[in-house]
Amino acid sequence: MKTISRLILLVLGLVLALLPVACQGNNWSRQTPREIRVGVILPLTGEFAENTGQDGLKGAQLAVEQINEAGGLEIEGKKRLVELVVEDDQDRPDIALSAVRKLAFQEQVVAIVGMPLSRIAIPVAEFAETIPLPVITSWSTHPKTTEGKRYSFRATVTDRFQGRAIAQFAYTQLQARTAAILYDVASEYNKGLAEFFTAEFQELGGQVVTSETYTTDTNQDFTAQLKTIRESNPDVLFLPNYSVDLAQQAPQIQALELSATLIGGDTWGSLSPMTQQQLEGGFYSLDWTPQPRTEQGRQFFRAYEERYQKPPKVHAALAYDAMGLLFAALGEQKQTDAEAIRQGLSHLEYEGVTGRMQFQGSGDPIKELTIFKLESGQPQIFQTIQPQVKRAHQNKTRTPIAMPSAFFKRS
Repeated sequence: MKTISRLILLVLGLVLALLPVACQGNNWSRQTPREIRVGVILPLTGEFAENTGQDGLKGAQLAVEQINEAGGLEIEGKKRLVELVVEDDQDRPDIALSAVRKLAFQEQVVAIVGMPLSRIAIPVAEFAETIPLPVITSWSTHPKTTEGKRYSFRATVTDRFQGRAIAQFAYTQLQARTAAILYDVASEYNKGLAEFFTAEFQELGGQVVTSETYTTDTNQDFTAQLKTIRESNPDVLFLPNYSVDLAQQAPQIQALELSATLIGGDTWGSLSPMTQQQLEGGFYSLDWTPQPRTEQGRQFFRAYEERYQKPPKVHAALAYDAMGLLFAALGEQKQTDAEAIRQGLSHLEYEGVTGRMQFQGSGDPIKELTIFKLESGQPQIFQTIQPQVKRAHQNKTRTPIAMPSAFFKRS
């Protein structure tokens, strides 16, 4: 009996001796990492890799370099640097969803930035909402990206605002009364922008005389659709399509000598110089200008050119601002949990390199839109469209975060 008692005491002693070690190991595994890990999902391979993915990555990397050079962000009383964890979505929703799982559960990022294409951003935002994990898309304009979601935000305008603004511009400034549309019916972005334009143009009193569709898996030659459009003789032809499609459509439009004034959306901001020349005289909307008008924009241009030896384009600027929005929320909340970041973003007023953004409880910023005209193959500012801003009370300026080209205020 004594032998059994001694054996029990010996085992119990061993268990108690090992318990601190086990607890220490468990606590170590749950310690907050010294770096603030931020996920980035971009199309780094495929047809959108160079202008969209690689430019976006450069913008995000520059933002991280600058915030780290300034000492990082203060979280719970301690300065912490930012670490970027990059994933290539290959322009495939299934790959993007796998990337979200990896970033959330293995890499333990505090948020995800990027997803410039709506067909990627929408499923990513839907899945991230269930975790929850904050996401900030740099360029996805489709309403579904943020609609009905608490943790999804964007650094750009929505197709609802953009489509209506383009329709109003066509009707009032261009005096257009008839319009034709050519768009990819299988793409969320193209289809959504076409629908918002149509609804607003018709409400103003205009008529959409023909709406021609295509899908990229079957269409390389758009001659048939363009001939139908030419026969309808519209005042304007709306082309809410990606730059890779426009590069094929532009020379065909030239060859058929369409007389309609060409108009487009923010994807025209990624056109090649050749396509810009082929769409000479056309108008398009974009929520940034390559001619910086603020000190933030000028600082960003100088830093980007010094770092990469070339001027920034729209995707670099929007990705930079998406990172800046996250840094502003983290700097104000001084916590990295999902709810703190959401609260920090949902009522943020941010002065970015692509313009001022004001969030009023949703993931969609109130932001101005610029209309450009292609003249001599170059985009020229034609008009700026200011959104209506509702202010519940006067804003109070708070201490800026340590980001050389951005500051934030709470509304």
